[in-house]
Amino acid sequence: MKASAPAVIVLVAALVSSRLAAAAPESVASAPGVRVDASRPLPDGGAAPVEATGSDAPVWQWRDDDDDEGVSSSGSHAATAELPPPGPPKSAQLEVTGPVKFHLVAQSGQVEMVTGRAGLVRAVLTGARASSSLTLVRRGDHLEVQFGDHRQLRGGLLRVELPASSNAEINSGAADILLDGQFGEVLARTRSGQVHAARLGAAEIETISGDVIVDASSGPLRIHTDSGDAAIVSAQPIAALDFSSTTGSLSWQGLCAKGCRLSAESSSGELSFALEAKSSFELTFGSRTGDLHDTLPLVVHRQLHHRPNFGGGWTEAGYGKGEGIIECDTLSGDLTLRPR
Repeated sequence: MKASAPAVIVLVAALVSSRLAAAAPESVASAPGVRVDASRPLPDGGAAPVEATGSDAPVWQWRDDDDDEGVSSSGSHAATAELPPPGPPKSAQLEVTGPVKFHLVAQSGQVEMVTGRAGLVRAVLTGARASSSLTLVRRGDHLEVQFGDHRQLRGGLLRVELPASSNAEINSGAADILLDGQFGEVLARTRSGQVHAARLGAAEIETISGDVIVDASSGPLRIHTDSGDAAIVSAQPIAALDFSSTTGSLSWQGLCAKGCRLSAESSSGELSFALEAKSSFELTFGSRTGDLHDTLPLVVHRQLHHRPNFGGGWTEAGYGKGEGIIECDTLSGDLTLRPR
């Protein structure tokens, strides 16, 4: 006698359900080299994560709820192995005849670039987990660091020593960049990495969300950010700055006198200048709704308001003999000028 199709389906479903119930989680715990951590239930109430206990087996752990890489599109949590310990430091050096052009691409980690000995380029990598070699190579008219079989820094701290007056170009994803030395021209680009310069001459710096800090600027600076802030201290009276940002703010300190030219634009970021008493400049400030806060004080030559009591407008003013130039434009950001 043949069973009907619905009856067969019900029977098969019952058998599958009973076998699945019998296999959880004892069958997992009984497997050799496997331990179940019952104290760490899954967020969805399922079985606890499984951890290999063999001497050569990798240790697996669940990622946190806020770790996007550990959550699949279906919401399940993926397991990842613990990272290997950092390897020993690696170094490379190359003799040169004078200043060089140096290029570097950094995906992650930290980059420290300083002025070193004349006639020598040296690179030292510490804290990197990869076991690849480190070499300095010539590519066309510039030098690069080769990390095994790839050309990008992918972790650890890379310290590069260049001869004085060398030019450098650094392109970074999330790596932070530290600059300290007497370089020629520097071009630094990052997405989210911070750029911090203890000493810096002529430089162009571009970031998306990374902040820019310059402790002592002695050359013209061009800085562009999307949302990153910039804090600049000028070390010379003939300062030159071109700053532009969407939402980032600027803080500048120094002496603006004869030959000084400072230009700053931001949509909603705040612009702030702390000026030494010997400063001498003419100021223009235009904004749709931003306000001018002045405690120097300025001598106002001309001032127009778009709408009374709503801020914004156009201001022309001066300080001292009016020898330098400060130009500022915002959409809604305020401008502050105060004594240093």
